[in-house]
Amino acid sequence: MLGLTPSLLDYHDQHCFTDGNAASELTLFAKGPSVVLPSLEALKAVYWNDVPDGKRRRCAEVLVAPSIAPGFIEVAICSNAETAAAVNDAGLYLDDRLIVDPSFFFAGAFR
Repeated sequence: MLGLTPSLLDYHDQHCFTDGNAASELTLFAKGPSVVLPSLEALKAVYWNDVPDGKRRRCAEVLVAPSIAPGFIEVAICSNAETAAAVNDAGLYLDDRLIVDPSFFFAGAFR
């Protein structure tokens, strides 16, 4: 999961926002970020399965084409150390901006 600086959108006009996982048939796409507003409860929830349609809404995103320069990455959150190592092996070297937090992902949602 990448956290990006909002200024990224000033440099990439090929982007869109979603209200959930882009692969879902239920997901809405829009040029502006207001489409994400109905998903804020799921995005901020510790346990999103308690939120209606939370699993899909938790995956609301901004899609940017064709690529993102590493300087726009504010944080990268990985589910495990192996993934974090792969990020560093790819040459991104995010240092303290690279966080391992399994609870951020669906695996951490099950109690």
